[in-house]
Amino acid sequence: MVKRITWLALSMILLVSFILAGCTSGAPTGEQTEQPSEQNENTPSESEGSEGASEEGSEESPDPFGKYPEPVEITACRVKTSWMGFDEGEDENNNWWSRTYLEQLNIKLNVVWTAPNWGEPLETKITTCIATDDLPDLMPVYGSIAQRLAMADKIIDVKDIIDKYASPKVKEYLEIADGRALQSAIYNGKMIGIPNPGPLDPTYSVVWYRKDWLDKLGLQPPKTLEDIENLARAFMDNGLAEYGIAVLHKNFGGELILNMFGAYQGWIEKDGKLEYGLVQPEVKAALAKLHEWYKEGLLAKDFAVKDRDNELQADIASNKVGIIFDGTHFPNGGAGRALKKNNPEAEVDWVLIPTPSGEPAKLYASSRAGDFNCISKKCEHPEAIMKMINLKVAIFDPVEKPDFLKDLETNEYDTTKGGNMSFWNAVVTFDNIGKNYIVADMVNEEIKKGGDGSNLPLDARSTFAMFNSWLKEGTKAPNYEVNWAMYKLFNAENGADLITHRMIQAEPDKYLHYDAFAGLDTPAMAKYGSDIATKSHEYFIKAVMEGNIDQEFEAWVNYFYNNGGDEMTKEANEWYQSVKNQ
Repeated sequence: MVKRITWLALSMILLVSFILAGCTSGAPTGEQTEQPSEQNENTPSESEGSEGASEEGSEESPDPFGKYPEPVEITACRVKTSWMGFDEGEDENNNWWSRTYLEQLNIKLNVVWTAPNWGEPLETKITTCIATDDLPDLMPVYGSIAQRLAMADKIIDVKDIIDKYASPKVKEYLEIADGRALQSAIYNGKMIGIPNPGPLDPTYSVVWYRKDWLDKLGLQPPKTLEDIENLARAFMDNGLAEYGIAVLHKNFGGELILNMFGAYQGWIEKDGKLEYGLVQPEVKAALAKLHEWYKEGLLAKDFAVKDRDNELQADIASNKVGIIFDGTHFPNGGAGRALKKNNPEAEVDWVLIPTPSGEPAKLYASSRAGDFNCISKKCEHPEAIMKMINLKVAIFDPVEKPDFLKDLETNEYDTTKGGNMSFWNAVVTFDNIGKNYIVADMVNEEIKKGGDGSNLPLDARSTFAMFNSWLKEGTKAPNYEVNWAMYKLFNAENGADLITHRMIQAEPDKYLHYDAFAGLDTPAMAKYGSDIATKSHEYFIKAVMEGNIDQEFEAWVNYFYNNGGDEMTKEANEWYQSVKNQ
């Protein structure tokens, strides 16, 4: 579930931040040496009496940043991988975030265990702690673990906590995409975790092409599917590329092509019921097109086994392919940066992925939050976790930051002075929606008026420096490929991330196909979903390579319904009817 990005992009896409290393709630707490600082009118104010007790019967809404009169301890867990480091003298419980929670809220965060990675390492820790009834107060976990905690009756319903304590900005973020984040947190009628709505502010995918090759051949940018195919052929025929098209997307690599033909992973609504997207007849047209490309050599002969993070990246960087179906962030990924580093004169540009009829393709978008802040039933101050989220969101707001940050010279809340990724230490998982684009607008305006960036917020200064360096120094600057990548993503003229984001904001229904299923995995989905996804890739790749489209598609559909797909469909529709009846 970890996705892309650079330091800046990572700070916008804040993922789960948990770390588990043994289920011992009595683990030693890092020493805290700083005292709570004086408050001003825009920072958390000290509340009268103990919050959560005195405010329970109050008619007034409690302060979402209300500071406790006495320290309140919140135990937590998180993932701590090998690449999440600390500056010298700091650790899990003595860092910028732990000190800030204590100073501003009087919350003493105590990370009591960590896991070395998501997936099995995290799940093993949680399972052990469920068995020993030794769970921490705060557990930032993804959906399947949240569901397991709910089934074990170990966590609280957080609806009232959100309603009463969430800040206006947090509530605004939770309501994006028609409140799908909140809906996806419901299990058996209860809201089992404070959801992170970040995945519901979707990025887009486009067709990237080598603009320097296009200019060399004197050709026009492609607009239609036929144009894209002809450009791929031109690159090959003129000895510029070994093969025509690369698809950098998930495991199978063909999901974007499926979307082009109106076929979707996940679930669709059809005649008032939910059906699995990958058993729809539109899939066959997409597979047929991919087979055409494969047979002609527009796809690499070994496309099915190329590792996208190694072999495919190397192909792009070494000029073997000139058209890439990928996310708008492509220049900022490993392949894009490697291409520019190895070939300073290389240039790329993008167009929207078209349908065969020429309209922009509707691309798949998830309807679910990616992860959830679950709160143990033993937590004495569950509202404290909501306050931590409120504060984190306020700190990462590029426009209305709390005044206590006014003296910071670097954005230590994001990246430490030593260059470590500080944002993981916030522990709670919650993304600021649209922050990248707000920053981009600030930077583009500053560039336009010829400013030096000195008056920009901290969040925007590093982006301004990269833009400015690219525009003035180009490939002569150290690490120029990073400057180039950020400019390609966020410049006002044709920045891929920025422009597509504005398009989606204006007309979401034109560009996105939201998954019709927005709940937590049903029992059948949890049991069969992984195997079914793997099997669909196998059938589809075989169809693409051998061309027996009808035969392989029929075999795939039979497999789906005979290996748990029928149960998944039944349960998906039970969920759908329950939502419609609410």
